[in-house]
Amino acid sequence: LCMGRYPQREITGRIPLAKTSATRQMKIGELARRSRLSERSLRHYEDLGILNPERSDGGTRTYGERDVVLAKLIQNMRDLDIPLEVIASIAGVRAHHSTGAGSSQEVAARLGELSDTLMLMARLAIELQGEVNSVLSAVNECRGCKNKPSRSGCPTCPMNTVSETSPLADMIWRGEPA
Repeated sequence: LCMGRYPQREITGRIPLAKTSATRQMKIGELARRSRLSERSLRHYEDLGILNPERSDGGTRTYGERDVVLAKLIQNMRDLDIPLEVIASIAGVRAHHSTGAGSSQEVAARLGELSDTLMLMARLAIELQGEVNSVLSAVNECRGCKNKPSRSGCPTCPMNTVSETSPLADMIWRGEPA
C-alpha cells in the first residue's frame, strides 16, 4: 500500500548535533547513500538554500555528519508533505534580518505556522487511525468466513454493522447492493 512512500525507518528524534560535529567530510554520493536521498535532490536542496555544503579547493561539495542529520530531517518533513518552499523559507529566514529581534519574530511566526499545521495533521492522523482500527477489527472477525464478501452474501457480517457508522467501511462496501 502506502508503505512504499513511507518506508519503515527509524524515527531519529532529536539528535544532539554536538555529537555530529566530527570533521570527517564526505562527498555527495556518500551523503546520498547515508540519507537515502538522491544526489539530484541534495543538489536541489542546495539550490534552495536548505543545505549549505562546504567546497573543497577543487570545488567539490563536501558534507559532514550534521548534513546527514539535516538531510534526514528534510526527508521527514517532505514525507509529511511540507512543501520545499516552506522548508526553504524557514532555513533562510534568519539571514534576511539585520537584528536578532526581527529575525526571532519571523522565525517564531514561521515555526508557529508549521507547528499549527503539524498539530492539525497529528489530530487528523489520530482520527484516521481510530477509523482504520475500527474497520480492521471488523475485518479480522471475517477471517475464515466462507460466505461471499458482500452485504447480501453475509447478512451477519460485522462489516455490515460497521459500514453504517464508518465512512472507511462504507467505502470498502460501496457499490455492493444492500
